[in-house]
Amino acid sequence: MNDLIINLKEVNNKEELHSLLSSKLSFPDWSGKNWDAFWDLITDTELVKMPDRLTIIGFKELSEKLPIDAQLLQRCLFDIKEKYPSIACEIIYS
Repeated sequence: MNDLIINLKEVNNKEELHSLLSSKLSFPDWSGKNWDAFWDLITDTELVKMPDRLTIIGFKELSEKLPIDAQLLQRCLFDIKEKYPSIACEIIYS
């Protein structure tokens, strides 16, 4: 099983969040740092291979610092399970 852990505890702004997600999920260098680009990449299996299990550490802290971005991240990860279950990964919020 392919597991990935992303620690969001030290993220302080939207730019840091998108940079961390881009790095950890191995997005192409040319990818945009916004939620539309995030969605496009996590649903494009030719560009990005999502892990089987994604553990997100510090989601509570992110929600306190960046509530809108935390909600958008959670929405994207929920929507992929609903719309594309064959490529969705198990999400653990810690």
